[in-house]
Amino acid sequence: MRMPSDNSLKYGLVTVAIGIGIFMGLMLEKNVPEVGGEFMFAFIPIFVGVALLISAFVERRREKKQ
Repeated sequence: MRMPSDNSLKYGLVTVAIGIGIFMGLMLEKNVPEVGGEFMFAFIPIFVGVALLISAFVERRREKKQ
């Protein structure tokens, strides 16, 4: 049985992941002038994927405890 807090964890992790992806993309673009904004668009799905994996791992551990 899914708890409502599982969705909150997932959405929170995805939101943080998007923010980190944008931040890292902008910092890379600022510090390495020859790099364009395409890295920001690469970082976002990478970090969202990591966030979803973390969420799945946490949900699986919660289910095992119950």
